[in-house]
Amino acid sequence: MRRVERAFAACMLFGAGVLCGSRVEAQTPNFAISDSSFIGSYCAGSVVNDPAGDVTADHRDIIGDATHAALAFVDDGTFLYARMRVTDKPAQSMATTICSGSTKQMKPFGWGILLDIDGNASNYELQILLKGTGSASSQLVTLRTNGANRVSNPSSVSDTATDPPDDTSSVTECPVGKTCQWTFDPCTYGHFKSTGADLDSNGTNDWFVTFAIPVSTLITAMNQIPGQSRSAPLTGALGLWGGTSNSGNSLDTDAKMFFVLGNAELDAGISAWSAKYDPRWDFWRPITAIRSYYAGKMINSWKGPYQGYGLVPAEQWRPYQAPNVVTPPFPEYTSGHSTFSGAGRVAIIAFTGTDNFRAQVTIPKGTSLFESGAVPAKDVVLSWKNLLDASEQAGMSRRYGGIHFYSGDKHGRANGASVGYWVYDKATKYFAGDTTIQIPVPPSP
Repeated sequence: MRRVERAFAACMLFGAGVLCGSRVEAQTPNFAISDSSFIGSYCAGSVVNDPAGDVTADHRDIIGDATHAALAFVDDGTFLYARMRVTDKPAQSMATTICSGSTKQMKPFGWGILLDIDGNASNYELQILLKGTGSASSQLVTLRTNGANRVSNPSSVSDTATDPPDDTSSVTECPVGKTCQWTFDPCTYGHFKSTGADLDSNGTNDWFVTFAIPVSTLITAMNQIPGQSRSAPLTGALGLWGGTSNSGNSLDTDAKMFFVLGNAELDAGISAWSAKYDPRWDFWRPITAIRSYYAGKMINSWKGPYQGYGLVPAEQWRPYQAPNVVTPPFPEYTSGHSTFSGAGRVAIIAFTGTDNFRAQVTIPKGTSLFESGAVPAKDVVLSWKNLLDASEQAGMSRRYGGIHFYSGDKHGRANGASVGYWVYDKATKYFAGDTTIQIPVPPSP
């Protein structure tokens, strides 16, 4: 799991008087356990918290404040329940449980806790992970020892070689005669629910992601660590780090995702340029249309770098771009940018099951590449709540720049979306082993 965020609780204590809850005999987790039973993680006398938006503000963003712990736990004597708070739903949009029949519905990412049990905060010994990636059979709740492959600095947020080992590395390094990984069905040992609160004020409630590990299994794992001798109830110091993945994907899943995305972009280019050179439209660009249609008239136009706007002869109209950047010398309809963006957006959404993006960039005052010092007049913040926002701004930028007309942009977006859907559908059939797919033959011009 490559983490993009962690919430820290390096001085949390587990003790008979710390983790509350009645002892139960049930051998399956009871996720109906009350929220008040959970004990928030503390460090230096304060509840462990984590600011909103320090990473992409979605189901991967751990969140907490002084009264709402980012990480919380409860030991009912049979199971240890570990819970983290995230800003958005960690499952597919319509899902109400992790599993619907045999279908697992978590988003393709990972949510996990690292445990330091030997008091050395420079490394960790155990990892608990709810893994929502890969095939249905590989989506699991896992407990595993870290073996010799320990992170040198668990407080590092960067994606570097110091990150914890990926899914199978600690298993392959497992000493002879030792068990290094225990797996549990997420349908039974994983859970999510809405918190009913919105700490980051993003318009949606935060969510709890909870996973349960049998106390007996956890103690077995702890006692494999040299110098450890644990028993129920859990006692002693445990250092805790909560984390989520920026992808959580296996190599196989990433290969499939980029296969879908790459082919969507390839087909988007073919489709857009097929339209451009279709003799039925072969449409002109704004620079040609405006200079020709309004020839002999004065029109309002950008006058060039540092000259602002004003009336100019139509034959001198120019798009808003650097003087050494020329309008592309091929037909306008449809917009390639719009088609590429539409196809990529749909391919990613179809594959990952989410449209969340929630990214932003600030264009500092005066940093224009061809009107430096003057444009923009003040800092400009561009933000995109989802991939739809981003793809539509990409298309709209071509109209702002005087490169495309409305129809070229809007029809390109729609065409790209269709390409994205078709490519995803075709690719998933390939993944399922169907090699008899019939490729539709487009009508003759």
